[in-house]
Amino acid sequence: MEAVTYVVGLARCTAFYAEVLGLVVHESGDGFCVLRAAGGTLTLVQVPAEIAAEIAIDDPVERREQTPIKLVFPVADIAHARSLASRFGGLIDPVEAQWSWHGTDRCDGIDPEGNVIQVSAPAAGTPSSSS
Repeated sequence: MEAVTYVVGLARCTAFYAEVLGLVVHESGDGFCVLRAAGGTLTLVQVPAEIAAEIAIDDPVERREQTPIKLVFPVADIAHARSLASRFGGLIDPVEAQWSWHGTDRCDGIDPEGNVIQVSAPAAGTPSSSS
């Protein structure tokens, strides 16, 4: 699967997706970064400066929930991703908001610009996948 997300802060978002969610930078250039993980590619595209000037990203960042799409990222350990997220400008919701579904533990969060994401990991007692 491949997804594209438009961002104001390309460097900050690249660091979040790489360090917190484990995606690997495959290619980067002026105004874009292609990150890869098993089975998928996420391309971050820098919003043009004239449009970015019109976009306000609050501090702390507000959750952008008015979208029909949520990207889900497999991680080895949700607690570890949660502990890293705030250092890289995002947030993984508290453990009380975590749930299990189809053999995976899941938890929503946000990236540094407020885009809603979800992380998933093998449920406790479920052998992890090798993919």
